[in-house]
Amino acid sequence: MRVTKGVLAVLLMSMVLLVSCSKDNDELPVAKIADRVITLTTFEKTYWAVDEKFLPEDKGIEGKKEFLNTMINRDVMAIKADELGYDKDPFVVQGMEAFKKVSLQSAYMKIKVADEINITEKDLKAGYDLYKTNLQIKQILVDTRDEADELYAMLKDGHDFESVCKQYSKGPEAQSGGKVVNALWGTFEPGFQDELFSTPVGSFTKPIESAYGYFIVKVLEKNQPKRKPYEEVKSTIEQLIRRHQEIRLTNEMSDKVRAKHNYEFYETNIRIVFDALPVDRPLTSPPERSQEVYPLLDFETRDLDKPLVSYDNKTITVRDFSDLYDRSSFFNRPRREYRFGGVKKFVVDFVMNEIVPIEMEESRIEEEPMVALALQKKKEQFMVDRLFKDLIDKQTTVPPGDLRDYYDVNLEQFRRPEERRLGIVLVGGRELALEAHAKIMAKENFERVSG
Repeated sequence: MRVTKGVLAVLLMSMVLLVSCSKDNDELPVAKIADRVITLTTFEKTYWAVDEKFLPEDKGIEGKKEFLNTMINRDVMAIKADELGYDKDPFVVQGMEAFKKVSLQSAYMKIKVADEINITEKDLKAGYDLYKTNLQIKQILVDTRDEADELYAMLKDGHDFESVCKQYSKGPEAQSGGKVVNALWGTFEPGFQDELFSTPVGSFTKPIESAYGYFIVKVLEKNQPKRKPYEEVKSTIEQLIRRHQEIRLTNEMSDKVRAKHNYEFYETNIRIVFDALPVDRPLTSPPERSQEVYPLLDFETRDLDKPLVSYDNKTITVRDFSDLYDRSSFFNRPRREYRFGGVKKFVVDFVMNEIVPIEMEESRIEEEPMVALALQKKKEQFMVDRLFKDLIDKQTTVPPGDLRDYYDVNLEQFRRPEERRLGIVLVGGRELALEAHAKIMAKENFERVSG
């Protein structure tokens, strides 16, 4: 059983060390392997990050020595994998390419954004004034900026909000003049929240762009239940404000990147694409690829070369959109329920996947010490996994009797109920919930959506 734990721990160590990377070269060393040093800080972070069932049974000094030996074995395997040229193994190369594609953009944004975040006591006090504030609102949803501006002008001229909603809104509750929904401070995108919570009761907002379309929101009522004293909720408010600043700065960074590459959206042609989308199929029953008939979308020939987006002297046309739609997974395709916002996000994500690697190369983000260290640890994880599979796993056989013995000894582990770590996105109404769901299904960062 000890051998099994050791083997599992070696594999887990690759993943844990990725999290444990820190600038602790000057810390007390506890082991040295070739030119590698395991410091006390790294040892402690790794030990406490591993699931207890994979730790040595002895929780005293002997158990700590056993765990340190496992860490040493992991580094020995990494060195051996490097000597054998596993860095050129297709599994490792492809794994690193995929990892970089996902992680470097996030690292770039965090590094650029982290230095810009500045939360003052004034910000915290202003947040406390709004903390737990709940608004009752009605919303008008339209697809384009021109439509939103036209309706906003009508409302400013005195037209009844509910009547305008019934006649023009694309929202699901439009025919009833808009559904009354609750809106809690801290649960919206920064731009949406700033506009919404600065609007007096009885008034309506300016058009607000979202991933769902353009909203005009009327504030019907404002409520603020009894709150805890400022000092008790100060840290919670700071987290909310920090998350919002991160989102705001990240959005601004994305806007700057797109502007740098001369990004331009042709909103008037979005309706061509939207009208061609099929009736939404339940997300619980995706179609089999083999059952789909391509092209999936039907367009008039005269519309195929109309532009949707241009950038860097490139253009994405309706024809290109049709090809991208066919190649995408069912869950990544835009849906009718998300209106024009879903179509726009689908195209924007493609454009960002094209231009972000250019930004990454120009930023030399891979040379940042912490990023370089994380990439090195990730590559070692892939190499160790591959080496283990080639030299150990393929040569290991488990007799049926041993398998049964392991099951009997660990029966309670197999009986243990499923455990899940959950994240929750709390929003003020169905429309915003659908918007959040769309972002998550499109693989957008969960923490960013929950902010």
